[in-house]
Amino acid sequence: MARPPKTRWLWTREEDYKLKRCKEEHPNEPWGEIIKRANLQDRDEKSCSHRWNNYLKFDFNDGEFSQQEDELIINLKSGGMSWAFMSKQRLLEGRSANAIKNRWYNHLKKSTATPLMNDQTTDHSLSEDDIKARLSSLFTDNDIEASFIEDDIQAYVSFLLSPTDYD
Repeated sequence: MARPPKTRWLWTREEDYKLKRCKEEHPNEPWGEIIKRANLQDRDEKSCSHRWNNYLKFDFNDGEFSQQEDELIINLKSGGMSWAFMSKQRLLEGRSANAIKNRWYNHLKKSTATPLMNDQTTDHSLSEDDIKARLSSLFTDNDIEASFIEDDIQAYVSFLLSPTDYD
């Protein structure tokens, strides 16, 4: 017998405050304990974990995306980079995988679509030189230390050229 669907509702500021305060005070507690301590019995562990990891964590940057971040997302996505991998890189530090994915689907995908992107017969894979050129063009030495850029570019290239499918 199927379980009836659980009613969902938006998080309130009070719930956000309780969850954030409790998680910061008890960072290693399991979600079940956090729910009890924060008096959030109407929320389940999955919902609280999702809210914390995608919206409330203290180190997230929830401000506007910069042109540089947009260009980086476009180039990394065209190279097959996963959302999770993008969020863990220093060049998009503070952006959650969910925020990057939402930025792509809500703002960037339509503006970057080309007829070739929908052509199933064309090989759209990028060579190592293509990837390095795309990533290098996004940054100048004034923006970020050059060695930092080269290390990250090499990490991206290695990841993109690996045979494992991460999406």
